[in-house]
Amino acid sequence: MENIAHAFAGLLVAQGVVAFRRRRALAAPSERFAGYAAWVSALANNVPDGDLVLTPLTGGKLGYLMHHRGHTHTIVVGVVLGLLVALAATALARARAGGAFSRDDTRWLYGLGAFGPVLHLSMDGWNVYGVHPFWPIDDRWFYGDAVFILEPLLWLAAVPLLWVTTQKRVARALLGVVAALALGLPWALGSFVPLPIRIGLVLFGAISVVLTARLGPARRPAAALALFFAVPAIFLGTSRLADAAIRSRAAGAFSDERVVDAAISAWPSNPFCWTAVVVSRSAADDLVLRRASFALAPSLMRVSSCPRRDEPITAPLTEVGAPSDDALRWEGEHRVPLDRWRALARERCDVAALLRFLRAPFLLDRGDTFVVGDLRFDRDERLDFGEVELEKRIEACPPNIPSWTPPRSKELQPP
Repeated sequence: MENIAHAFAGLLVAQGVVAFRRRRALAAPSERFAGYAAWVSALANNVPDGDLVLTPLTGGKLGYLMHHRGHTHTIVVGVVLGLLVALAATALARARAGGAFSRDDTRWLYGLGAFGPVLHLSMDGWNVYGVHPFWPIDDRWFYGDAVFILEPLLWLAAVPLLWVTTQKRVARALLGVVAALALGLPWALGSFVPLPIRIGLVLFGAISVVLTARLGPARRPAAALALFFAVPAIFLGTSRLADAAIRSRAAGAFSDERVVDAAISAWPSNPFCWTAVVVSRSAADDLVLRRASFALAPSLMRVSSCPRRDEPITAPLTEVGAPSDDALRWEGEHRVPLDRWRALARERCDVAALLRFLRAPFLLDRGDTFVVGDLRFDRDERLDFGEVELEKRIEACPPNIPSWTPPRSKELQPP
């Protein structure tokens, strides 16, 4: 998820902790604690994204793919980083007027620091990019395949509570800008968000405002947290339904193939429209990628109402040999013999490194060079962040490659 949502999640959790402690007769926190709790929780929820400073270890675009959502996006390292955030905050408190916090306050600040990165990993796990939180025990990627990386519903769930709990003009101005973007961008990008979803966003924002206004200070944080986390709960639930339906449709249309994966994602604020890359292994031992759009409930919203992806992209696609209908729209096919992928992984250390990230790998020959990319993130003809152009002649192996298990490791094994 993007960093505004991470910060809002941290702030809501801090508000929840303060409200909980105020209900405890002997442990009511001070306003000073509430301020530090907000900062610790918001920063701890963002500190794993500091891994961007590690990308030079490998270098270039490959460094980003190897190290973003890398070691800092693991429970072990993430919790340590969150505790360091809390340590810095308590040290700052000791040095400033007011002195050190009580033992109980300090425990809660360290708890928020440790919890922040865990929540960050969970939120990143909601989308199609993936995480591998259990390193060094388990190097595999895990994918939620549910929430779009920028989700306006999360912003609208959080802004009203944060607005009423701050009196700072700058903070309120920033919250107003975020709310305006959440409501305005979908209308500015009409083809990206269908009209019923745009109307639904306005209604959702109104519900969030009304709840905040009608509930007292003690109940507001719990309501805001419930509304905030109801969003991923809905998308995760509908994702399972969409995944099962897409796999079933693909298996029925291509009975001589075995579906091995379906990388899917909802459009922003829209649990009815899904993008998909279906990964299959053919009887001829080809790795087959098929891009599609899917409408979960075509009686309510047909796939023709979902955003179209007609623009040219980097990956060379051919027409899919199966019909589209009201629920499923096939948008292109890419096929590469698995023997070629195995040979590249065996003979080229740079391709082997890339395959530690690529979930839907494609190849494009450009004469003196070739492109290796991931169809999940191929949006236009330019080289996107998930695409790397390589020389035919390799000069040196990239350094500092992490041990992440390649998403297609089973298919890369010899038959």
